[in-house]
Amino acid sequence: MHAHFGTEGYKLVDLRKKIDIPLVVSFYGVDASYCLQHPCWLARFRPMFKFADRLIVLCEEVKERFTRLGCPADKICVWNIGIDLDIFPYQKRKPHKGELKFLTAARFAEKKGYPILLKAFSILAKKKNGIHLTALGYGPLKRKRSIEQMVVDLGLKEMVTLIDTTGIEDFNQFYSQFLSSHDIYIQASITAKNGDDEAGPALTSVYAQAAGLPVITTPFAGVSRSILNNETGLIARSNSVEDLTEKM
Repeated sequence: MHAHFGTEGYKLVDLRKKIDIPLVVSFYGVDASYCLQHPCWLARFRPMFKFADRLIVLCEEVKERFTRLGCPADKICVWNIGIDLDIFPYQKRKPHKGELKFLTAARFAEKKGYPILLKAFSILAKKKNGIHLTALGYGPLKRKRSIEQMVVDLGLKEMVTLIDTTGIEDFNQFYSQFLSSHDIYIQASITAKNGDDEAGPALTSVYAQAAGLPVITTPFAGVSRSILNNETGLIARSNSVEDLTEKM
């Protein structure tokens, strides 16, 4: 049995007790961050830590979180999610004189750091002409409207394109087209007020790296699985508009 997300895996614990079939649970984000700080979820997760046969996490930081909560370390496997390089082929990038195009692909969620990104971009826009930001995302309408309003308030309406990816059937193919036509990828993730964080490398950032885009990101659990600062990308200080602007 393989459950995707701990928020589903705990439901299989009783079944695992009854039948001799191993239970594997993979964790991806909110279930490996916010849920670990919520008493209600911890009460559900602790039996899962005991009776599951294997727990798959995406970074060492999450493994450490689990062991601190009493999960046996030998049950935890740190795993990399593979990507299809046929969909995200490497393209050698060359300097050009045209518009410099930044790209981000992130849900309309607090932990994705849209306010930090937009404020940094607005500062850069005052210093440099010929730049554009494309943001691909989906999520609650209220948060989307808030992001759209911030674009207007910062005077970025002509320099920022917000594309709602809700309903896109094959996001990877859709996304690969934008990677081909843009110059720099940005991931401005933060830890949300409720403790939610990436809990692993951001796949949209990994896809961008595979396609040959320079990547600018922020520190979060799992970032070092794909980004080595000043070697395979740039890591700006968390929640720092000024440092993100400088890196851009």
